[in-house]
Amino acid sequence: MGRKVRLLYVLTAAFVIAAISLMILNRLDGEIAVKQAEQIEVRQAASAVNAKTSDLTQELNFLGTDAGIRKEAMAQGYLMPGQIRFKVRNPEVLYDEPAAEDAE
Repeated sequence: MGRKVRLLYVLTAAFVIAAISLMILNRLDGEIAVKQAEQIEVRQAASAVNAKTSDLTQELNFLGTDAGIRKEAMAQGYLMPGQIRFKVRNPEVLYDEPAAEDAE
């Protein structure tokens, strides 16, 4: 009888150890999946930052050239020597669109 009881205790202990090990393994697998998803998100964010950095570097390199300086100066409203600024007060005349008063 003593041998059967010991065997029962050993089998029960082995079952409990196996069950606890499986629960821990299952929990760790879930945590690994979460960390892998976070890693993918971080890699995507890093890729987006690298792309933006590359775009800004290209823009900075362009703005360092004479053409880039000219383009930015014209966007700010500066004129080259000899250029004349025209301000059209009634652009609808240029495009054959009726004036706002005529439409009513």
